[in-house]
Amino acid sequence: MKTSKPLSAVSYNSDTFLHHVCGALLKSGVLTNYAYIRHKGEDGDKDHIHLLLFPAKAVDTCKLPANFLEVVAGEAKPRGIVGLKQCRSVVDWVRYGVHDSVYLAIKGERRQYQYAYTDFVVGSEDEWRPVMDEVRFTPLPCPSYGVARNIILDALEQDPGVSWRQLVAQVPFAPRDLFALREYYDAIRHLGVHRTLRKADPQLKELPDVPDWDANRFPEPDLPIDASEFIPQLHSFIGSVPAWA
Repeated sequence: MKTSKPLSAVSYNSDTFLHHVCGALLKSGVLTNYAYIRHKGEDGDKDHIHLLLFPAKAVDTCKLPANFLEVVAGEAKPRGIVGLKQCRSVVDWVRYGVHDSVYLAIKGERRQYQYAYTDFVVGSEDEWRPVMDEVRFTPLPCPSYGVARNIILDALEQDPGVSWRQLVAQVPFAPRDLFALREYYDAIRHLGVHRTLRKADPQLKELPDVPDWDANRFPEPDLPIDASEFIPQLHSFIGSVPAWA
């Protein structure tokens, strides 16, 4: 398959070899830019590199991996890249690359290690700057209600003192879910049902410095409205609308 869209892959090459190959492809006009970041292995996986390539022209995704074959003394098979495919979203790739905790939580995932944006190795800083601007100004997607509840529970397990304001500032909860999620947050904090606190103190019945939780603390507003005062204005407005409108 040939494509000129950004391509992503996982590399098991050495940093020196990968930097040399990507630099050569950049100088030869095959790429306009590249970026990669090294990740430590988790859950039994090897250390690896997440690689992003920006083709300058249509490239053959079946032939391109041959450029990354690296023969290492003492190893039976050459190192290389796997899973080369068109990158659906460069912004998502970058956010996953640093293991952004909020982004991963919205996706229902979690990783042991986090990385910094400065950990990326890029071919051209000038070409990379617009990508980082897009990451900076692209809002995170709103999590579903179920995922949002899990985010709140995990946040309270990690830090029982996290405030609702802090959560809302970090996670783009859907506006339609805010009221229900605030009720859930208050209930969890008041009842102290998250597992971390139970393990720390099995006798804990209530979190300190938490006001009594009242499900009815937001009563329906008492705003009596006399609609009769609006009827004359409504008739006047309807009469002023042209017949063709």
